[in-house]
Amino acid sequence: MTQADWIAVEITPDRMLTWQMRGPDVLARHDAAPEPVSELGAELPDLPVLLSGARGHEAQVPCAIPAPLRSGRFHLLPGVRQAQPFDDMGFEATRIAGFLALNPGFDGALCLPGAVTRWVQISAGEIVSFRSFLTGTMLRLLQAPEALGVLDDALDPETLRAAVDRAMGRPAALTGDLAGLRARLMAGQGGAARSEALGWLIGVELSAAKPWWLGQNVALIGDSAAHRIALEAQGLPVLVADGARMALEGLKRAYAGLEAAT
Repeated sequence: MTQADWIAVEITPDRMLTWQMRGPDVLARHDAAPEPVSELGAELPDLPVLLSGARGHEAQVPCAIPAPLRSGRFHLLPGVRQAQPFDDMGFEATRIAGFLALNPGFDGALCLPGAVTRWVQISAGEIVSFRSFLTGTMLRLLQAPEALGVLDDALDPETLRAAVDRAMGRPAALTGDLAGLRARLMAGQGGAARSEALGWLIGVELSAAKPWWLGQNVALIGDSAAHRIALEAQGLPVLVADGARMALEGLKRAYAGLEAAT
C-alpha cells in the first residue's frame, strides 16, 4: 500500500479538510468540524503537516503569497494583513495561491464568498489590496426569530437579480427594505424571501466593492451560485474555481517550495 509522506490541512470557520499526500498525489481526503491547531498534533500521522488557516504572522500587502513558517513538524501558511483600511484574512490566502498556481498570468479581481466575502485585487502575481464583507454572516443573523426568521426557500435567480439591481441603485434603503420584507413575511406574503434578502446584501456588497471588479477580469473562488448570478448580471464573464481544490493546490505549491529548498 502506498504510504503518505506529508499531510495537507485547511481550517475554515465551518470545516477542516485533511488530505493524506504522497508528493503531489492525494491518497485520501477527510472532512471534519474545525479543531484548534493546538489539538491537531495528537490526531494526525507523524508526518510533516502543511496547515492553511492558522492565524498569526500575517504578511503585509501589497505582497506575494508568503512562504510557510515552520513550527516543529508543522509548516504554517500565513494569511495577509492590510494597514488601510485595516483588514486581514487567513485561509483564503492559500486558496489564492492555488488559483495563481493554476492561472499564473491572471490580473484582475478575485471574489471569495463565505461567511466573510473577500474581494482581492491581483496584479503581477501579488495581492495588491483587498476588502472584506460580512454578507454571508448578515444573512445568517437575519434569520433570527426577531428578524426575518428561517429563510429556507430555494434560490430564485430572477428575484435575486432584481434585488441586486435595486440594492446597487439604492444601497441606503437596505434596512428599510429588510423591514418591509419582515412585514410581508409576517403577513404570509414573503415569496422568495431568501433570494430577495440575499440579493439586497450582495447588491450592497457589489456597490461597495466596485473599485475592485469594475472593468476587471473576475474569478469566483468558492461555491456561491448567488454571487455568480449577481456578477453575470453586471455583464461580467466570471471564471469559477472550486474552493477546496484551490486550497489543495496552494498547499501543494507550498510543499513543492519546501522540497526545492532542501
